[in-house]
Amino acid sequence: MSIKQSKYKVCSSLGENLWSSAKISRFNKKKWAKVKNQSIGLHYPQKSTDQVHLQPSVYLYGNRLRAKQKLRKFYGNITEKRFKRLYKKSILHDNFLGLLERRLDTIIFRMNFVPTPFSARQLISHGSVLVNGKRVNIKSTLLKPGDCVEISKKAWPRIFDAMEKRFKTEDFIRPVPNYIEVNYSILKGIFLYEPNLDEVSFGVPMNIGLVKEFYK
Repeated sequence: MSIKQSKYKVCSSLGENLWSSAKISRFNKKKWAKVKNQSIGLHYPQKSTDQVHLQPSVYLYGNRLRAKQKLRKFYGNITEKRFKRLYKKSILHDNFLGLLERRLDTIIFRMNFVPTPFSARQLISHGSVLVNGKRVNIKSTLLKPGDCVEISKKAWPRIFDAMEKRFKTEDFIRPVPNYIEVNYSILKGIFLYEPNLDEVSFGVPMNIGLVKEFYK
């Protein structure tokens, strides 16, 4: 994996199970006790920063930084340079989350073909993902509405077996969002449209307002 931290270390550093992963919840280490005890579910972005602004100003930078780090790491620990570049690109249309959700690795993750964005990246880098029938190995590729994503024939049996086993053993499986359509019998899906803020779900609470304030 082309990442500096494992998914376990990412969750440990934040003290939260970012991807609502049962596997992470079962990881048996004392320093991850807080992550283990966290309930698994879906959360939608918070738009208001009123609660944060009631706190002393000395804490504002720390809260903004943490909000930004949580969002950046949720999407597979994207590098700061690429994350900031994507934010600047979104300023005109105010569609930061929409752009993040259009990334190929995010789409693979949202389709539930893999348990985390990290494993989605690995799948893409190994050439196991086709977009509109063509092999794509760039994880940050931004999809357009109507683009078709599928698993290659060579990787299909392995991915299908792993996914089927995960669906049977895990207590919680993320629902596929409305902006994606998936056929699990053939491991194929379509990106329908760029989502708005209210349609994007996370494993933990996210405050998008604080992320925007961090970059102002």
